[in-house]
Amino acid sequence: MDIRAPAIKIPESLGKLTLLEEINLTTEDVTLPKSLGNLRSLKKLYIEAVRSIPESIGNCKNLEDVSIESDKLTVLPQSFCKLKKLQDIRLDTFALKSLPAAFGNLTSLENVNIFSGALTVLPESMGTLKKLKWLDLDLHNVKSLPESFKKTHLCKIFAN
Repeated sequence: MDIRAPAIKIPESLGKLTLLEEINLTTEDVTLPKSLGNLRSLKKLYIEAVRSIPESIGNCKNLEDVSIESDKLTVLPQSFCKLKKLQDIRLDTFALKSLPAAFGNLTSLENVNIFSGALTVLPESMGTLKKLKWLDLDLHNVKSLPESFKKTHLCKIFAN
């Protein structure tokens, strides 16, 4: 599903599209419904200008690739860390203030790209991501990496 619109509220009926594998929302302001979690076949989620991610996202068990570009998103829900098949994440969210403490539970993560001007600390659990191959961080206010990063075997780390 590919939607391009100035502003849009996605209806709860989205959750009925249970075979949907990809969502691409290019908009200036989007509201995601709680029924997003009903999309058990969803593999790719690309969204712009989202204010919040519903807690139900943790039910999207087949989600492999997430890209969020939004200056409105300040936090990811804790349930985000239930996405065991997530391999790639790109967060271009200048307002993002925190990542869930259980971020290290995303055990299939291979590629992480995070840009945030508001984030001040990374969760200690990030250093336990054993499959991580690429970590690209552009974090203006993070002064140091967690101690757990000393134990990683990352191929490339880019931190600005």
